[in-house]
Order: sequence, then C-alpha cells, then structure tokens
Amino acid sequence: MIKSGFNIHQKNKYGRTILEEATLFAKNDIIKFLYNLGAKLENSIKIAEQNSEFFDEHK
Repeated sequence: MIKSGFNIHQKNKYGRTILEEATLFAKNDIIKFLYNLGAKLENSIKIAEQNSEFFDEHK
C-alpha cells in the first residue's frame, strides 16, 4: 500500500490517521514502521495520554 502512494496522514471516518489507530491498539511494530516513514506523532501522543486515564497502571 505504501509503495502505491497511500497517504499515511489520511484520516479515517473517525478523524484518525493510521498511526493514531496503531497507537490506540498498542501496535508497536506498526507505530515504529509508520514513524520511520515520517508519520507525525503529536496527535498520537495526545490520544495515548487521553486513553491512559482508563487504565489504573498508567495513572
């Protein structure tokens, strides 16, 4: 997909990028892969911080 010109910054119907989706589901291998392709982390970090409040071990 990436080689065919897929836009890694494209947003889905929920307004999230593929990196943000990977962050939500803790897909570390995909996160690293997308980061190395130049995906932006700013929104992904905000989403992770927001979701961390639902897990006691992250408080």
